Amino acid sequence: MISSEDINQLKENHINDTVDAILGNILAELLDDIDETIKRENGKSIRINTKNGFLICSYSSMRYRKELYEMNKQIEKANQVIVNSFESKILKFTKTNGRKNKAERRAD
Repeated sequence: MISSEDINQLKENHINDTVDAILGNILAELLDDIDETIKRENGKSIRINTKNGFLICSYSSMRYRKELYEMNKQIEKANQVIVNSFESKILKFTKTNGRKNKAERRAD
């Protein structure tokens, strides 16, 4: 990801470049505007002038399906950790409501 400081340095050095980024840290209102404008039409793109330069957004139905598949895989994995918490290894970001999993019981 590129920071605002990186963008400022590019501008100060008169470097015009295209930077690829994920919209994870974008303002919700701007994201809603982008979604409303693009309307999830495959191949459609828009260009928005921001304080950091132009933001060019495009929509890909293929990318959407891939991201949805990956997200659902992560959700399924998390559900399996919850259901099988005693048998699973220690995984980051999981809680078992005070129950110890197999690795924790061995440590006792």
